[in-house]
Amino acid sequence: MATFGYVQLSSDRDSNFLQVCDIGRSDRWFVDSASSRFVSILKRPKFLEARKALRKGDTFVVYATDLLSTNPKELLQALQSLRRKGATVVVARAPFTLASTDGKAYMALLRTVVKMQVRLQRLQW
Repeated sequence: MATFGYVQLSSDRDSNFLQVCDIGRSDRWFVDSASSRFVSILKRPKFLEARKALRKGDTFVVYATDLLSTNPKELLQALQSLRRKGATVVVARAPFTLASTDGKAYMALLRTVVKMQVRLQRLQW
């Protein structure tokens, strides 16, 4: 069972340093550049590489969920895809895992936000 660290590089060196420090020890690192922040998480090369390499029982650690995506629907899809692989997902800044009580509440809230967005889009606000 391996630990995978996912880092979203930015021009702020302190932010990069904090991400690596809070993630801690990792067997493999996956680093996406700042320019990919505006690219869907489901299309980022290093995220896709990490997801492909993950095996059941591995751990995927990210500093914060907003580094994966600020779009709730994309974020939910990305987190669910990691869980389907059988990986433990850890959010270092919070800190919680998606399997913990806080993580389950976070996922429930995220699902609710996505449902609300879909309903609002149907109303064509």
